[in-house]
Amino acid sequence: MKTEIKDVTSVKKEISITVEAAELKVIYGNAASAVAKNVTVPGFRKGIAPVNVVKTRYADEIKGEVLRKVVPKGIDQAVAEHRLQTLGDPDVHFHDYDSMTVDGSSDLHFHVHVEVVPAIG
Repeated sequence: MKTEIKDVTSVKKEISITVEAAELKVIYGNAASAVAKNVTVPGFRKGIAPVNVVKTRYADEIKGEVLRKVVPKGIDQAVAEHRLQTLGDPDVHFHDYDSMTVDGSSDLHFHVHVEVVPAIG
């Protein structure tokens, strides 16, 4: 994961986060397998459907699962790496959520706005 920070104001920072395709591919595979174990696909017993079929039929669920794993991890890593003291919850922004791919075919880019404790002095 790569992170870059920009000052928006003295108390607001924008963190750009990039998740490399190789890391994303592993997380996507794990998420697809987890979803496959819990869904029922017509013509297959529950949890026995081929992963490729599940990837097609449950693409949105898999995408959501990948993002639930990647986004908090990226935010936590960026906050720790840049030694930020954040206030409140981060505000996550995706460039184009609908056409975004999380299957590891390309890097995932998103940015986060966070409020930080103001510098005293």
